[in-house]
Amino acid sequence: MTSGAFLEAYRDEDSPCLQTVPWVSGFIAKGARKFSFQSLGTFVGEGGMMANDSALAEFKQGINLLRDGHSAEAVEYLRRAAELKQKEPYYLSFLGVSVARSQRKWASAASLCETALRLRRTEAQLYLNLAEVYVLAGRRDDAVETLDAALRYCGARDGITQMRGRLGRRSSPVLAFLARDHFLNQSLGELRHRLLGRLRN
Repeated sequence: MTSGAFLEAYRDEDSPCLQTVPWVSGFIAKGARKFSFQSLGTFVGEGGMMANDSALAEFKQGINLLRDGHSAEAVEYLRRAAELKQKEPYYLSFLGVSVARSQRKWASAASLCETALRLRRTEAQLYLNLAEVYVLAGRRDDAVETLDAALRYCGARDGITQMRGRLGRRSSPVLAFLARDHFLNQSLGELRHRLLGRLRN
């Protein structure tokens, strides 16, 4: 199943998206009526099937909690899913989202989402999840770069183009004489983002 079909199975076009990050994909939109989990993983052998079934049940519960705004409760379900079926990109990625929303452990959350994306480069939702974590962490430019990569690998999907449009252009580096990805520019950029956010509030 393609990423688009995977996401469409869970989308409720009439439902608003989560308010914490308004442009998050319809994958976890409130009020979603149905979801096809069949595309997650390949069952191999009886032991593998049992592990996958258990992981899928944990994932479903975690997604329902995440969708309804209970990020802290979702963490444990998604963590168990990721432990039961390791290297499943969706389990890792949504665990990263839940950690970012509930615990604000930006480095851990980003690492989970980045690992998921390395495992599967052509899944639009994985880019959206990583971009959301970057936005929450104040790493707007990294979010923009992630979405630009998503456009290259996945094409102009609605969720990607919408989120990319809301983020706008990348800001200039704080220290123009250093590379954008230099640790000083990244640290100062995050600080600038947080200060500007406080001023707007």
